[in-house]
Order: sequence, then structure tokens, then C-alpha cells
Amino acid sequence: MPDVPAALYMGLIGTDDGQLRAANQAGEIIRYDGDEWQVIGMYEGAFGEFWPDGIGVYFVSSDQLGRIANDTFEVVQQIESGRFSALAGTSPTKLFVTTVDQSLDEYACDGPLVFHFDSDECHLF
Repeated sequence: MPDVPAALYMGLIGTDDGQLRAANQAGEIIRYDGDEWQVIGMYEGAFGEFWPDGIGVYFVSSDQLGRIANDTFEVVQQIESGRFSALAGTSPTKLFVTTVDQSLDEYACDGPLVFHFDSDECHLF
């Protein structure tokens, strides 16, 4: 593959539209469209994983839940306390993300919490 930008890559996903998306340790999400690599956005925190929704790709880092569609990069949720830890889904409107928030330990709910993202907002599951 020509001209792959030099970096330590944390995640890689190929999609039905023939494109690759990759996340590197510098916080960049890049896209390969078959001809060239292009930076399409910057994420914060430690990269977690990608999940394809059939239209675009969701990603999770320790600090952010985001979505990439074509050249559009969007952070849909930023976490201030705790961290995102996993991502899974069954459709573009049924996405589940887990968080761990150690600041809640005095309330006996510091373990993983699961949220449902319906493509508009997060709801405690």
C-alpha cells in the first residue's frame, strides 16, 4: 500500500465502500480511499475501537464517542469523568458503549455502566 503515514496505529477498519480508516497514537484518524491517505479528524484519549454501522464508522476512545461518515468527523459524546471502555451495536440506532467512572465509588456504582446511543443522544441502559 503506497505512502502509508508513519505512525504507531491503534486501530484499523475496512468498510463496504472500499475505504480504510485507521487511528494512530498521535490522535489522528486517517482514511484511505484507494488513492491516498488523508487525516479526517483528531480524537482525544487512548484509542479503543471502531464499529461499522453500515453507513459510516463509530469509534470510541477513553474520552470520546465519535462517528465518521465519508469525510465527516463528529464527536457525539465527550466524557468528563471516567472513561469509555467498549463499543458494540446492532444497527445505526442501537449502539452500546460502556464506561467506568471511579469517581462514583462512594455511591456503589463505580463499575462499568452501559449506555445506549440512539444516534441522537446517550441513555443509561
